Amino acid sequence: ARRDQLADALRAQQEAECTFKPTLTSRAPNTASATGRSSLGPQGLAELSARLAHREKTREAELERRRQEAEAAKLKECTFAPVRVARAASSGGSPVEVKGVDRYMERKELARRQAEEARQREAKVFMAEPQARTSPFTVPEPFNIRPSQADEKRARVEEELERRNRAECTFRPKTNPASSTRYFVPRDS
Repeated sequence: ARRDQLADALRAQQEAECTFKPTLTSRAPNTASATGRSSLGPQGLAELSARLAHREKTREAELERRRQEAEAAKLKECTFAPVRVARAASSGGSPVEVKGVDRYMERKELARRQAEEARQREAKVFMAEPQARTSPFTVPEPFNIRPSQADEKRARVEEELERRNRAECTFRPKTNPASSTRYFVPRDS
């Protein structure tokens, strides 16, 4: 009995605290019966996609129309309309000379030639296109042990230079032979 009284008191207190009383309409039972997702067949899915696509197109069209109206309202405020006077094209016949064009063209041609020469030098030095060998193996040749003519000529030129240098040296110091021999006299030990 006591327990029932406590439970009734607790229920009364909860009802006093919960003041929300929803009002139900006549449509409520219909929506209440359609709980969860309704299963659509292939035909229903196609209709639903078509409706969604149509709704999206109309929404985009409405947005575009509003954008155009806003743009038109913004442009309505602009009242400036310039008047352009059309000029007759001058047909003087003589071309207009620009100062420095000839020098520019000369420098451009010079740069092109220098680049071509550099490319040729690189191709030669780095053998960009090596020549194909005529034979697949090395042909042995006897050694040339005899000095070449260039070595002989170089030796002759060096001798000639040495002879000329000595001829130019005209200074002959005078020395006292007695004093110089004194330092070179061998000692008897």
